[in-house]
Amino acid sequence: MSRGLGHTKRSADGQPAKASRRGVVIAQPQPLPDARRTVACHMPSWAPAVTDGAPGSGGNGASPPALVHVFWDVESAHPRDRDPRLVAVEVLRLARRLGRVVGSYVYGTRQAWAWVPTYFVSTYVQDTDNNGDGSADNDSSGGGAAGVATLPPTPGRVRCPLCGKLLTAARLEQHLRTLHHDNTTRSLAVAAITNGTQQELDEPPQGGAAGMAERGSFKKNLYRTGLGAVREYYSSGGELFRPPSGHQLGLKYVLQREGFEPRVAQNAVDASDRALNGGIDRLLAALRAGTARAAAGASGGRDFLSTPLPAELPYTLLLVSGSRRHAAALTGCRRLGVRTVVVAAGPGVVEELGQVDLLLDWELLAGGAYRI
Repeated sequence: MSRGLGHTKRSADGQPAKASRRGVVIAQPQPLPDARRTVACHMPSWAPAVTDGAPGSGGNGASPPALVHVFWDVESAHPRDRDPRLVAVEVLRLARRLGRVVGSYVYGTRQAWAWVPTYFVSTYVQDTDNNGDGSADNDSSGGGAAGVATLPPTPGRVRCPLCGKLLTAARLEQHLRTLHHDNTTRSLAVAAITNGTQQELDEPPQGGAAGMAERGSFKKNLYRTGLGAVREYYSSGGELFRPPSGHQLGLKYVLQREGFEPRVAQNAVDASDRALNGGIDRLLAALRAGTARAAAGASGGRDFLSTPLPAELPYTLLLVSGSRRHAAALTGCRRLGVRTVVVAAGPGVVEELGQVDLLLDWELLAGGAYRI
C-alpha cells in the first residue's frame, strides 16, 4: 500500500531509510583578496571605463564596447596547483574589462582535460587520508591514536603488500582497510611505504623551475588516482552541480562550469596551440566575410559563420598562451584591425611589443596580482 501511494520507507527515528549519496563536497572558493592586487595594469585607451565598480561597462554616450573573444591554451598556460575556478575568474575578469565577452574558448588535449586539479586532490584527498577524518570518502574508522605508527610523507605510488596493486601512499591504508580488513592496516601501510623501491616512490615534478623543465609534466596525474566520488560541486559563483555517479572531476568539467567552451585538440605535441591558431583563423575569416557569431544569444559557438554583425563594431582578441606559434595569427589580427591583448605564460609569445595592444604576465594574472 505504502509503495503504491508513493510513500518513503522510514527508519525508527523518522529519517529516510535510504542513506544520502556519499562523496566529496567541493566547496565554493573564497574570492582572491584585494590586498593581493598590487601590480598596476595600464589598460588601453579604448578599454571601457569602469562605472559603479562594474568592469567593462560603457561610458555615458561613449562608443559601443568591443566584442571580446577569448582564446586560452591551457596546455601552456596551466593552473598548476592553483584553484582552476579562481584562475578562470581572473581570465574572464580581464576579458570583461576589455569589452563585451561574446566567446571564451579554451584548448587542450584529452590528457589535459582528464587532469584532476592538484588543488582539489591536495585539499580533499591527501589531507583527509593522512588525518583519517573520513571527510572525503566518509569511510574512515577514526583518526590516529597515540602510539600508532604514522605514515611517512611519501607522495609516490607503492604496492599493496597483500595483492600487489599500485596505489598512492595516501590511499594505501584505505585500500587495506576496505579489501583486506582482516589484517592490521596501519602497520602494513607503513611497511609497504618503507620497503618501496625508489622508482615507485619518486614523484614527477609538479611545479617550480624543475617542473618547467619538461613541458606538460605537471598536467598528468601520474601517481594520483583522483578524487573518487564527488557528491556536490560548487562553482566560483556559488552555483551547485551534482556530477553523475562515476564521473571523474577533471579540468574540462571545472572550466566548463566557469563559462568556458572546452575544445579538444589531438593528442600530439603542440596540438593545442595549433588548434587555437585554427580557431583564430576561422574567426578572422568570418570577419573578412562580414559575418561573425552573434554577440547576444550565442549558444556555445559551433561555428563563427552564423549571424551578420555590423562591420563598424570593434573586435578584441584576448590570447592566453605560452606558445611561440601565434605570430602569424597575431599579425592577421593587426592587419584586420582586431585589437589584441596577450597574456604570456613564457618568453617569446610576442616577438615585438608593438605587435599587440597590451601584454600581461600569466603568473601575475592567474595569481590575482593585477589591479584590473
